[in-house]
Amino acid sequence: MRQSLHAIMAIASVVIVLASLTLTIWLAGFAMLAFRGEMIDASRSENTQVGLVFAGLALLTMIPGLLVMGVWAWRSRRTAAVLGEKRCRRCGYDLRGHAEGGCCPECGVPHEPVQSHP
Repeated sequence: MRQSLHAIMAIASVVIVLASLTLTIWLAGFAMLAFRGEMIDASRSENTQVGLVFAGLALLTMIPGLLVMGVWAWRSRRTAAVLGEKRCRRCGYDLRGHAEGGCCPECGVPHEPVQSHP
């Protein structure tokens, strides 16, 4: 259950980051078109106002993606620090509760005992 929740969260994180990036690029493109006066036939000040709106929206759409990437990086560093070397080298399975020098119950790859450093 916990593994499937982590998989769903990872997929949701990737979707949020990709959607945020795509929307940011589109809005930045609209902002550039508005600043150049190619979106609407209006005075220079109106083009600037429209461009500023799109530029602001582009900045706002970056925030969710940056937050998700920051949380993702923080969690992966924290998890790596907590688990240390007690993961399967092939599949990443958590081996903390298993016998030293046995096989990974997930993929069957043998693992060596963890040696503590003095």
